[in-house]
Formats: sequence, C-alpha cells, structure tokens
Amino acid sequence: MGCNGRAATALAGVRTEAAVTPTSLARWSPTGGLGGPRSHHTATVLRDGRVLIAGGFDGSRWLAGTEVYDPRSGAFRPGPAMAWPRVHHSATLLSDGSVLLAGGYDGTRVLASVEVYLPDPDFDGDTSDARIATAPDLPSPRSRHTATRIPALNMVNVAHAGADEVLFVGGTTQDGEDAPLVYDAVVYEPVRGTEGGYARSGSIILRSLPRFARVDHTATLLTGADGVSGTRDDRVLIYGGLGVDPYQPPGGGHRFLVLADPEVYDPWGEDWVQLGANAYYPAQPQLDPSASEDLVGPRRGHRALSLRDGSVLLVGGENGDGGPPEIRGNDRVRWAERLVPDYDDLAASRIHRVAAMAVPRRSPQVAPLGAGLWLVSGGFDPTTGAILATTEVYLPGPGGEGVFLDAGRMSMGRVFHTSSPAGAAGVIVVGGLTEDGRLGGAETYAPPVPVVPATAGGPLGLR
Repeated sequence: MGCNGRAATALAGVRTEAAVTPTSLARWSPTGGLGGPRSHHTATVLRDGRVLIAGGFDGSRWLAGTEVYDPRSGAFRPGPAMAWPRVHHSATLLSDGSVLLAGGYDGTRVLASVEVYLPDPDFDGDTSDARIATAPDLPSPRSRHTATRIPALNMVNVAHAGADEVLFVGGTTQDGEDAPLVYDAVVYEPVRGTEGGYARSGSIILRSLPRFARVDHTATLLTGADGVSGTRDDRVLIYGGLGVDPYQPPGGGHRFLVLADPEVYDPWGEDWVQLGANAYYPAQPQLDPSASEDLVGPRRGHRALSLRDGSVLLVGGENGDGGPPEIRGNDRVRWAERLVPDYDDLAASRIHRVAAMAVPRRSPQVAPLGAGLWLVSGGFDPTTGAILATTEVYLPGPGGEGVFLDAGRMSMGRVFHTSSPAGAAGVIVVGGLTEDGRLGGAETYAPPVPVVPATAGGPLGLR
C-alpha cells in the first residue's frame, strides 16, 4: 500500500472490518460517455443529484453545449446550449436549484457575460424542459476566477434579502499565462424575476479590495468552528494562486509570483481580513510561528477541501519559484496542509502539514465520498509533466491528522477533467485531457463503506 511510518501512525486506531488495501479501494468502472470529447468544462451537482456539464474545449472548438448526467441511468443527455462558448468559466449552484454560469474565454475574448441554467421544473429527468436564461453582465471580463455562493442569510444589499450572493475573486482579463490579472472583487446578486429570468440581477464592486490580484487560487466558504452540527460562518477564505510579487524591487516591472497569502472576505462588513500579510516571507507576519521548513509554502493549481470540523485542507498544486529558497520545490506539494481558522480572531489562525500523497499533483480534481472522506483524482505531476491516472482517498484521523490511501487507477490519465458526487454510483469523473488528446469518456468510483467510530471525534475506518 506504500504507507510510510507517518501513514502507519495515522492509521493506528482506525477501526476496520477488513484490511484496507489498494484492491479494496480500487473500484473504478466505466459509465456512459459524453456526446463528444471535452476538457476545461465545469460540472455542477444539481439538487436532484444529476450533474450538469457545461462548456469546455474539444481540441478544435470551444463549446457552448451542455450535457446532464443521470446517476440512476448512468447516461448523459444533451441539455440546452449557452449563448457563448466558455472555458475557464465558473458554474455556481444557487439556492433555488439554478446554476450561474459566468465569465470565461470563448476562443476569441474573455467574457463578462452571465447566463443561468434553469433545470426542468418537475425534476423528472427530462432535459428538454431545461433552459438557459441570460442575466446582466459582470462589471468587467474575467476568466480563471473563483465564484463562491454565500447563502441568503448574509446580504450586502438588504433590499434583496432572501437571495444569494456570489463572490467573484481574481482571474485574468485576457487569455494566456501572463495575462493581466483582475484586481477587484465583485458581489453578484442573482435575483429571479416573476417570469423565471434573472433580469433583476446586479453586481457590486467591493469598496474594500483583496490584498492581491490572483489566478489559479481557491475560494472556500468557511463552515464555522463546528461543521458537524451545521453551524455557519459564511466568510470566504482565499488561498494561494499566481499573483504579482509585491516585494519586487522598485522599477522592476511586474514579476509574477506563486502566493500563499490567505485572506478572508467578511460579507457582513464587506471587508477583508489578512491571515498574515504573507505567511511564508520571514519579514512579514507569520500565519504560523512554526519553522518554515515544516510548511509547504505557496501553491497554485491546488484544491481546498472544507472539512467537517471547520478547518480547510489544502491539497496539491505547484509552488514554482514562490517564496524563499528553503520552501521552494514542487515535490513539497505532495504534502497536504490543514488550515485551522480561529473563528474569533482570524489573524490567529494556524496551518500545519498533515499527510503526503504518493505523488505531487497539479490541477487534480477532488470530490467528497461522505463521512469526511475525499477522493483525489488525476492531475499532472509538476516535477515530470506526466498526466496521472492514479487516485487517492484522504482519510481523516484523530487530532486533525489524516492519511492518503491508494484508491487505484482510472482507465487512463486525466487532467482538466471534472469529479463530482453521483449518489449511489459514488463519484463520476468526466472528460479531460490525456496524453493522446481530449476525452469523451467517463468513469465512476464506488466508495468503500465508512465505519462509524465507536467514540465521538474518533478516526474513521473503511470496509
């Protein structure tokens, strides 16, 4: 299984009914395929458990089409087309069951346009009843941004109380690796009209800006100090990404730097809280006073998982040349870090390493398996460039520790794919890019059965 001493320690005390082996975790099966290949699409789990696939690139065309996967039948059905092709866009599930599709790149330009997917009102699986409505544009174009729904309780505009807010952060204004970054943050209020459209929607450019413009970062809705009991916090943690180096010498132009620099948006005050101005520069306040060699450092192309205890697990990515020499090195991103917010004093939050994956992964996909377990699939190894077929399951352990277990191999390597919960089918991975081009196939991972711990707060086992 490849468990090192640290992993063996994390597994100590885990109650299982059978030995956990790669074979017992490797339950991959093919399922219905897309109508054609696509990568860089989005996948959104709808309220009835189906999965909306939107946009993407098939190797020659930017796609406006959508498809819907039904886990009960294992089949994809075509859905309504968007008005614009989109890659690097966002897809955000709203509380009324619709999906906000915003921004991205259409093959020619970066978009400010917004559309809303309205599922069939009867939720009977008939995708012909679904439609896509236009909504007011964002204030400016953006691609490779994040979009996070803040539930209706906390409203910037109390006149629209009862509606959601969607926080847009970062991104680029043009296509390309060195494209100009978006410096502002926007709160978008999708307000549904009497005829089912979103013509009343609007956006607010926040007066208080985040410290850094970013791309390839993560945005995570914080759940509160006790995620198990369902408490809410509704602040949004922004972590990592590629940004402009604020510490470069004067007159040196814009030098891009991989960031750590966690900051939190507070929807009540419409302001930002720094969790250390830069967690990994010795001259700046430290997020964690522990020695920097114990931390991974900056990340881009990573994933952030909201754990049940209110903490956030940072997984994968690459850190390029970010940070001082002692914390550089893409092999370090094999290590996951757990950021533990202090919900009373966010500036006092802490971060520490918890577990190492078998290989470093940039742009992996993650999906919850239930009972606090997470499936990590694919991506590419930033040290070799190889596209990965391997997968791992993160198993939380006592005291906030955990371990990654081998979860077998997909039928082929995938990056820029999607990974979504799919009911009894487990998790479905869709499309993506492999060594030979774009993929139209999909496969499912059937999760192991969680074993409920005998004592509250104890570790989880598998069988």
